[in-house]
Amino acid sequence: MTKEIDAPEFTKSIHLIQMVNHLSHHPVWCDFFDGRGWTVFQRRVNGSVSFNKNWTDNQAGFGEIAGEYWLGLDKIHALTRSNTKLSIFLRAANGTTESGVWSSFYVIGLADGYKLIIRDDGYRGSLDSSSLVFHNGMKFSTPDRDQDNHASINCAQRSKAGWWFKGCYSSLLNTLGSKQMYWSEPSANYFIESVMRVTRD
Repeated sequence: MTKEIDAPEFTKSIHLIQMVNHLSHHPVWCDFFDGRGWTVFQRRVNGSVSFNKNWTDNQAGFGEIAGEYWLGLDKIHALTRSNTKLSIFLRAANGTTESGVWSSFYVIGLADGYKLIIRDDGYRGSLDSSSLVFHNGMKFSTPDRDQDNHASINCAQRSKAGWWFKGCYSSLLNTLGSKQMYWSEPSANYFIESVMRVTRD
């Protein structure tokens, strides 16, 4: 099981970073564990920010860096061009936590619909990796831009969320309400808190 290191507060803070093809600097939340720094691109703690957003908002990002936020597809793509690891941390209402680290994760650019590439080679953690790998190769969908492969349903519109829907989902962390965050396994599969973050080797 992935161990979350309770690092000192100075290792958890907001930083300004400059990404490839971005002239300006962007504030990001950074965590430290497993002996390295991780850039948080999705954070949900209390449901204070609605994740029921359109394509433009999901592309640009929204929310508050010190609270709940989505960094934005354009910036996530810039952060995950090569040799990128993904960490996900989830907390259930009863206080139990689950986590996982994937050794290969990236999001392709706008021309390919921000397609998700995720592999579980070398995966470690307590979450069922297949719940996310199920979405491998899928473009990002929003209620106003349907890019899933379901024949008759707009999964993003039905779920009121942006995600790499397939037909429709096995995991979903960008739901309308934070208490509805879903992961198909383990059995306590609804969560109230999530953190998605990346680092490079």
